Amino acid sequence: MALIDAANIKTLTDRLGASEASLADARNLVLSNSAMERLAAARDFVYDMGSTLNGTEFDDILALATAMRAAEKTLTTSLEEVLAEAITGLEAYFVDVTGGSMRAYYTGLDADTTVAWDNDFRNLWRTLQAEELIIALSSATKSAGSWTVSLDADGIQLPNALELRPETTIGASDVIVTLVLDVDDETTATIGVRIPASTAADTVFPVRNSAYDSFVGVSSMTVTGGTNGDSIKLWLSV
Repeated sequence: MALIDAANIKTLTDRLGASEASLADARNLVLSNSAMERLAAARDFVYDMGSTLNGTEFDDILALATAMRAAEKTLTTSLEEVLAEAITGLEAYFVDVTGGSMRAYYTGLDADTTVAWDNDFRNLWRTLQAEELIIALSSATKSAGSWTVSLDADGIQLPNALELRPETTIGASDVIVTLVLDVDDETTATIGVRIPASTAADTVFPVRNSAYDSFVGVSSMTVTGGTNGDSIKLWLSV
């Protein structure tokens, strides 16, 4: 099986995500016994040793504490960047094999291009590539006359265009979707989208209004109309 197969890329990126999680733990100041916590404790100890000293002895202690503080900053920077070459190499691989980016390949439009991305890997990708991988932010299914809606608890952090896609062919009645979307930390936008009856699965409906076309999260999703068995999802756009 090729590396780009969804199952294989999931295995690979899960391992990179686990590596990122370990590195994040190492640079976590409040995590007991992490590399950063121990380094900061050593710096504090050195600084405290200078509290009763005067003159040259204090200056020497302060210089040592300052050097150790510089090491803390270096630890953060170096560990944040340690996986950069792996991500750069992964992106280059996809450009060579598919002619486009990894993000653009995994659109979620079919089983071959749908990956349940590990959240640690998503965070790594977001940090190094300054973009969000394509995921479904919310989904809704009608059964026994009612719509059940679920939201992705982890969501996204960077602004992105969104789109609604039916997961099934829509039945005999139109589906009306009302979304309350986060534009930024302080602003929300309410946007309604009508999905006509008989719309084919995977038809794309952009989510936007005259003021906003990118969003950082979903506050709520309400669905009315439709037919039992109808299913829709809100996706990040390519």
